Amino acid sequence: MFHDAQRHAITQGIAGKTDGRDEAGCRGRKEQSGSTMSDLVLARIDSARLALEKAKSLQEIKHVGAMADAARVYAKQVGATTEVINHAGEIKLRSQRKLGACIAAAPKNAGARGVGKSGVPNRNPTLQEAGITKKQSSQAQAIASVPAKHFEAAIEEAKSTGELFPNRVAAGLIRKSHCSETQKHLDKSASSLPDTPTGKFDVLVIDPPWPMRTIDRDERPNQAGLNYQTLYVYEIEALDLVSRFSAPDVHVFLWVTHRFLPEAFKILTAWRLNYGFCMVWHKPGGFQPVGLPQFNCEFCLYARRGKPVFVSTKAFPVCFTAPRGKHSEKPEEFYDVIRRVTAGRRLDAFNRRKIEGFIGWGNESPK
Repeated sequence: MFHDAQRHAITQGIAGKTDGRDEAGCRGRKEQSGSTMSDLVLARIDSARLALEKAKSLQEIKHVGAMADAARVYAKQVGATTEVINHAGEIKLRSQRKLGACIAAAPKNAGARGVGKSGVPNRNPTLQEAGITKKQSSQAQAIASVPAKHFEAAIEEAKSTGELFPNRVAAGLIRKSHCSETQKHLDKSASSLPDTPTGKFDVLVIDPPWPMRTIDRDERPNQAGLNYQTLYVYEIEALDLVSRFSAPDVHVFLWVTHRFLPEAFKILTAWRLNYGFCMVWHKPGGFQPVGLPQFNCEFCLYARRGKPVFVSTKAFPVCFTAPRGKHSEKPEEFYDVIRRVTAGRRLDAFNRRKIEGFIGWGNESPK
């Protein structure tokens, strides 16, 4: 039977038999074995470091990451110091960063670029050919996008707290990258918006440019994208048009499609509005996905802040039928109702055409 300490030593591969018959000799063999394996760990790590310096192709860089992973696991198994283990983890992170930079700099693969002497096409390998998943590519590029000083600081901070866990550090760097991209999108959105209308409004009709694409289908093969700038959901929420434009008592009508209906309710909450009802625009015909019903309606969520009142509720149905106009345009029948049941200043945000009785605001608002 072995003591727990002996069993641990054997599992780590750094001890021989220590049953007490020749303790001094066993200790000598242990020290010799430990020294040999320490040299092997350092050799593996140094090999990975040199390979990373020379690596140029996606396959080579990815292989270095695997080498660093293996060296780190082996270092932990043989009981190497934290410094040695961290060195292997650092090489892993640097390989991910180099991989991301290489992917970002590579031209899009448009097919073979000529044929070499061996008859093999001259082109960059695809991610699939390099054994890299889309998720790995996205994460590596996010790590590569973090400024060098922040990348180095993250590594040093992790090492200062003890063992460096590559996956944990990588996750932090990816979050930092996403936060940076989010701020860039918000700044871009803010800079592209038109001049803000003056004063406050009693009625807000908001038709956000939701982040959707027109649907590719056989009937309209050339309709692949929208002809106007869209915003991400978090950007729409961050704009908070209610706080910017609303009077203390305000009616708010928020247009939304099926896909973004759950997000629209969350936005109303974020804007500190009280939901009232949902208006439904029934359209003639609509797109029908395979295995699903026909999408022949659109929604307009009504919410309020304060205590606004409707000046009339006659002929004020929540469901109405109206013909389609140009893409994303809302029907005149809707505006007829709103003009009749509300009073005060009205703002039509992100409108696509000039509407009587409303001040238009948005990138596409007619001047």
